[in-house]
Amino acid sequence: MRLLRFLRRPALLLLVASVLAVIVIETSLTGLPMALLGILTALLGAAAGVIVAQLVLQLGMLTGGLLTRAAITRVIIGVGPRLHAWTAARRTVVLRAVPLFLSVSVAAGREPVRLRMWGTGAWAALLGLASTAASWLVLSADSLGRGVAVGVTATVLASLVPRRDSSVTSIGWLVLSLPRIGAAEVAEMSASVLAGQITEALNAGRLADARAALAEMTDRHGDSWATAACRIAVWEAEGNYREAVGLAMRLSADESIELRRRTATLVGLAGLVVSAVEADQLPAAAALPAGGHALEQAEKLGFPAYKLHGTKAAFALLEGKTAEAIRLALLAEDFSHGPLARADNFATLARARMAAGDNRSAREALAQAEEHAAWWPRVVALRTRLDIA
Repeated sequence: MRLLRFLRRPALLLLVASVLAVIVIETSLTGLPMALLGILTALLGAAAGVIVAQLVLQLGMLTGGLLTRAAITRVIIGVGPRLHAWTAARRTVVLRAVPLFLSVSVAAGREPVRLRMWGTGAWAALLGLASTAASWLVLSADSLGRGVAVGVTATVLASLVPRRDSSVTSIGWLVLSLPRIGAAEVAEMSASVLAGQITEALNAGRLADARAALAEMTDRHGDSWATAACRIAVWEAEGNYREAVGLAMRLSADESIELRRRTATLVGLAGLVVSAVEADQLPAAAALPAGGHALEQAEKLGFPAYKLHGTKAAFALLEGKTAEAIRLALLAEDFSHGPLARADNFATLARARMAAGDNRSAREALAQAEEHAAWWPRVVALRTRLDIA
């Protein structure tokens, strides 16, 4: 059972497949023990091949999004500590310390949604397959080149496996599964066009535009999960946490909703509970256990742990764990994207430092929050508290 759980992890399965392929190829060509050096060299090449293929696939998503005129919402360049982030209402670009990897997030942005997203994925898949063929044709003469080809092949094949969950939508899902989705999912994807407009308006602090888009969305897609999620987002932006919590609780309990969306709702519910308790709209004794349970359920359902640092920081602060809240908020800052997420996290950090008696650092964190969204209700409330302090 442990081996099966291990092999279900795509990155680990990719690693095992690459190593086995390298061993088989090099051994069959030269035989042991002469193959040992070739195996080591090929393994280095395979690691390079994984990096190259990942870059090709993500560049395929980026250029495919440009070709299909999809909405490119986030581009992350590299891994490691964040060096700089360009945050805007429509798009966030992040530069990290080691520029070996690329991550691109694409949304349709406009109709026809399904065709636009399929075209983006198909272009990325085509580039990936072309890079696979080229690596074998050009590089397979020596051990290092064969290793690169193995790494490229394994990475591209793994990306073509249809997969969609809380952490990823694979290129394979876009190409192979998207054309076969049902009418309900097509309707949700159509609703995402207006959802993108609402998100952009909220990121820019244009509440009136967000409300207008939500009214149109309600008329056209009133029964969709996306409409309910956008209604929650607008209520949160207005500081109406009690209503937002109520709707989020109803959505999270609806088992007819796709698991991926229910998981996202649970995460949102946990954050809303914190805001509602801070604003005295809900009693802590009753609300915090429900929020904590929602957070635990989201983790069990596979929501990426690193995306929960900010919410956990806010819970730790309400539980009186000030040092833990500061630690988690600092971790969250490295992974938070978009102006509202960053403003909210800096607000948590400022509250935690204020609770620790460090009002100077709290004001510094608050100033960073105000750079991203000075109008955000949690930021406004904190400004009032610090002005009094």
